[in-house]
Amino acid sequence: MTLPRLPIALRKAPIPILPWSIGKEVDEALAIWYGPKGVPADEIGIGAKIDAANAAEEATFLAAVEKAEEELPSVVPPFGTPEFWAYHRKKKELENKRRAEAGLPPLPTKQEIEAAKKAKADAKAKAKVKE
Repeated sequence: MTLPRLPIALRKAPIPILPWSIGKEVDEALAIWYGPKGVPADEIGIGAKIDAANAAEEATFLAAVEKAEEELPSVVPPFGTPEFWAYHRKKKELENKRRAEAGLPPLPTKQEIEAAKKAKADAKAKAKVKE
């Protein structure tokens, strides 16, 4: 006994969709609306103005997103977690950036702080010996 052969259903290839902007859609709608009369001179180029306004708004939005990524979160993560140390590094980086813009030197590193402590202790020990 043989099984009947079942038909194979193949999907048709999807039709590629061109990325249309709102301005192109507006220009096309105006061309369809006015038809053979033609689009009036004062309405030619409206789509380009819309696209330019959208591009400017998108650039503003991306700049705001970039600025928000630079800012620190309002809540400090729990001490000792990896998120806390990332927060602390970012905070120090932003403080150094702010100080550089103000013309101030960056915050001292841990090695510089330790060297200053050692120099202070050595100076104190020398002063004690001289007494």
